[in-house]
Amino acid sequence: MNRAVAALLLLLVVGLGDLAYANAFRLGVRGDTAFGIVSPTASAPAPTVTIGTMPYARTVSCGSYTLTGTATDVTSVAWAASPSGASGSCTGTTSWSCVVDVDPDATGEGVETITVTATGAGGTGTDTETIGFYVDGEHSCFLSQSVDGSYNSTLANLDAVATWQNLGSSGLDVTQGTGTAQPTFRTGIVGGNPVVRCDGGDNLAGASAVGWAYLHDGSGSTVDSSVLMTNTGLNTITGTSTGSAANRGFGWRTNTTALANYFMSDGTALRINASSANNVFTINTFNQHTSTLASASTPDMTGYINGTSVVTASAAAFSASDPSNPLRICANGGGSGQMTGDVWRISLYPSELTSTQRGINKAVDEWALGAELPVSPIAYRYDSSSSGSITTAGGSVSSWTSSGAFSLAMAQGTAGQQPASTVSGSSSQVDFDGTNDVVSGTLSTVSNSHLFVVATIDSIGTNGTGASCNANDGVVGWFTYAGIKLRTSAGIAYAIAHNFDGSHDCAEATFTLGQKVLLEQRIDGANVSIAINGGSFTSTASGATQSASTTLGIGARDASNDYMDGKIHEAVVYLDDLSTAQRSAIVAELQAKWGL
Repeated sequence: MNRAVAALLLLLVVGLGDLAYANAFRLGVRGDTAFGIVSPTASAPAPTVTIGTMPYARTVSCGSYTLTGTATDVTSVAWAASPSGASGSCTGTTSWSCVVDVDPDATGEGVETITVTATGAGGTGTDTETIGFYVDGEHSCFLSQSVDGSYNSTLANLDAVATWQNLGSSGLDVTQGTGTAQPTFRTGIVGGNPVVRCDGGDNLAGASAVGWAYLHDGSGSTVDSSVLMTNTGLNTITGTSTGSAANRGFGWRTNTTALANYFMSDGTALRINASSANNVFTINTFNQHTSTLASASTPDMTGYINGTSVVTASAAAFSASDPSNPLRICANGGGSGQMTGDVWRISLYPSELTSTQRGINKAVDEWALGAELPVSPIAYRYDSSSSGSITTAGGSVSSWTSSGAFSLAMAQGTAGQQPASTVSGSSSQVDFDGTNDVVSGTLSTVSNSHLFVVATIDSIGTNGTGASCNANDGVVGWFTYAGIKLRTSAGIAYAIAHNFDGSHDCAEATFTLGQKVLLEQRIDGANVSIAINGGSFTSTASGATQSASTTLGIGARDASNDYMDGKIHEAVVYLDDLSTAQRSAIVAELQAKWGL
């Protein structure tokens, strides 16, 4: 055998030996049986956990909240909250539920990140959700996210609210059996959240007055709420008057000698009634406000707006007897004086909240709703593309009803003065002929206002300048006193923002005839301003609008003068000046909607 063959045989023997050696690691004894092949033990899969879909993007809770969800490869499920540090176990595994109970009193917090952890042989898996918790201990809690007692409410938008279930410890609901007196459930109004809307004729009431006696028993109590309200449909008593009988309540609890009756007077002051002493303070109609009324055994009563103390008065005259009226929502305790506005939350506590506790509830409201409410709930909106809001006969408009929060009809009973309507998407319009077309409705002037009008102006007739700047073709506004008007000079078209604060003040800016344009007027108590297509404002110094006109009109300066020749695509009327953010939001909406 030569050396080459010998080397080859040696390599073959070594290779077979290595193979046998390797196979030895694959051989094992199975009990007392012969050797067999054994595979390595597989690693256990890591658990997964998923929190079920939440009813709202920002869900809040009066008391504990039950989270549900699913998990895989799991032996146990638990939850933990941050920043409070609260924690607990859950029931179930592949399908589980956790009763999350957080006491925000102890943490100075209210908005909690909840982490659900699934544990199994393969380790852990987590999922998180954020929930807002109000201060514990509510005797009564009425929350618009859970009107019927379920966060997954069966109520649909515009459904009547016959019963508003109480999530507090008392369980005392408020109800209304008469359909015309029932408020409505409105979805997607405030930061994606619903509200209960009171229209000025609604009244939800508890079954028994005694159930709310603690509100004025002298031992202390708190009414804490978040309500967006308007100053329409109110009486005209002066802002410094006293005496509850003359005022229109917008609140939920009254007795002539008891805490606590909330009401408005003359559209400028939110009042708190302490017996016969009415304490007055101003509100910002458009911003979210949390109004808290607290009594203590000192005795005193303090009113808060957005967490700031605005008035304190003696509550010595409070009656310690049982109240004569039950809790009411949308009206005062006697059932009259109904409010107009949206209710987000009402919490009633049988003790006086501390400043920290009031701050917690305020923080939860602001987290859920946004620090500033969107403006959409409180507009008078006249949309030419909303066929259901326009009543026509032969194409002529006899009535144009607001499709916004409030149902104010702009009417014209004379056939020859009715504008024409065309409903066709972004080409929709109500066409005013410039001769005698006008529609109008009853709405008193307010101190400040903000108007948006998408229009196509065909031509301009009457021209008044200087002190007579009011004497121009009217577009939208309060007859004679405030609104958007038009004039021309040397072939140039001007849009005018007009305000009467004792004298006629006007600001103007140019625009192009025959083209769709967004005209905007702002009256903020210091200036009257005009803007075109969302641009910068041109302003003239002017005070609050005088309160002499009770007619809002479209298409003319007043009922019989200076008619507009052009098309109104949409007009939006707000009863206060808007913030920069609010203004930007509505401008963007209208520009996108009408192709500006």
